[in-house]
Amino acid sequence: MVLLMLLTQPGWAASSCGKPTPIDDGARLATAAADTTIDVDALCAAVLRLATPDVNLHGVVVEQHGLLQAEAYFDGTDHPNASLWGRSASFTPHDLHDVRSVTKSVVALLTGIALDQGRIASIDMPVLDHFPEHADLAATAKARITLAHLLGMSSGLAWDESGSYLRPGNSETRMRFTLDPDRYVLDRDLADEPGSVFNYNGGGVALLGEVIARATHKPLERYADEVLFKPLDIRRTEWRRDRTGRVTPYGGLRLRPRDMARIGRLVLDRGRWNGRQLVSADWIVQMTRDRLPAGRLRYARLWWRGTVDADQARHPYIAAFGNGGQRIFLVSDLDLVVVVTAGQYNQDTSWQAPLRVLQRVVELAK
Repeated sequence: MVLLMLLTQPGWAASSCGKPTPIDDGARLATAAADTTIDVDALCAAVLRLATPDVNLHGVVVEQHGLLQAEAYFDGTDHPNASLWGRSASFTPHDLHDVRSVTKSVVALLTGIALDQGRIASIDMPVLDHFPEHADLAATAKARITLAHLLGMSSGLAWDESGSYLRPGNSETRMRFTLDPDRYVLDRDLADEPGSVFNYNGGGVALLGEVIARATHKPLERYADEVLFKPLDIRRTEWRRDRTGRVTPYGGLRLRPRDMARIGRLVLDRGRWNGRQLVSADWIVQMTRDRLPAGRLRYARLWWRGTVDADQARHPYIAAFGNGGQRIFLVSDLDLVVVVTAGQYNQDTSWQAPLRVLQRVVELAK
């Protein structure tokens, strides 16, 4: 393994970057010169310059054409979702990391699999059809909200996730403290016509996760393990749970960065993994299709769409985003997956370093 060491300011530990380390995880590595498509030394020099204490970068994994090309791991500070306090942390290829709202993009894949299996009849079904205990809402305009609207963050429900998740008025934070999260979400006022406006809403994904669990008659984490993680040879996961004991599909998953790259490769290969169709190609197309404007970006179905300017060209990407700088970037015209993990939770600037990493990788990719 090519290893570059960087010592920054006093108290900031050394970081490692280079070709992927062979470990017993089934990953396919670009070990031969003919398989190497990235100038690893140039990439590491750029990534290590970015990895300052304030950026708090934790990991970078680059995969192209199905082979891991480079990876970097750093020592820093972390604040796992279920912990009250931050802590010092040292990251390696073996370590799980909070992926935060990347979990939502995983739920989109699980929705597609449930559709493929006929467990869910259609995403055009009204959400309330899956919650008969809330039949009193069926006579309201909320009956027009469908699963497709939850997938597109366009339910029309009044929901405010702006600012920090430490803010007491944050809608998702308030949902976390209720003993009936489904009713909490469904009780929000209908502020817009369903399907008309993008409004980021983790509560909608909480409903969607419960729909999948009810439709498959399995807890969401067990279903995910059976139909997605085990087939991808993802051997270790963790989920955060809410006060009811259910896992949190809107942001509670922990994965290794290498396993995040497997999810990216699955999507780039239109649902196919090692010769097996895990998710239908039709769903992958539907899931990643541009639908609504979302600030400077566009939104698909629990996946984001954007562009990166690099090497005098503009490259479109599809991405899974998570609070703090968690990213799975897919650049289809380069057949490239770039994974970033970081610890800039609840910071407005957390998008900057992952985008810079992506830009530099794209500049160096062949």
